[in-house]
Amino acid sequence: MIEMQRAQRIEPVSSAFKAELRRDGLVTDPENYSFHLSAKKMTVNGKKQPEEIHQKYLKIYSERTGHDIGKSGSVNISESN
Repeated sequence: MIEMQRAQRIEPVSSAFKAELRRDGLVTDPENYSFHLSAKKMTVNGKKQPEEIHQKYLKIYSERTGHDIGKSGSVNISESN
């Protein structure tokens, strides 16, 4: 039950990240990219993003899940065609 609730929270976050990455011009091919977000950094396709962008995506995570990512938490999304 807990895993299902967690999965239901993560899916909207994943979709929100994907849409925002496209709007920000960080992803040009939504079917082929990698994304990593942690409390310490954010990378897109292996490239570290500026702190301002990092903070923006931490805020999206927090708003969508109702929780901070935490010191050891992270989000990893990988799409490939």
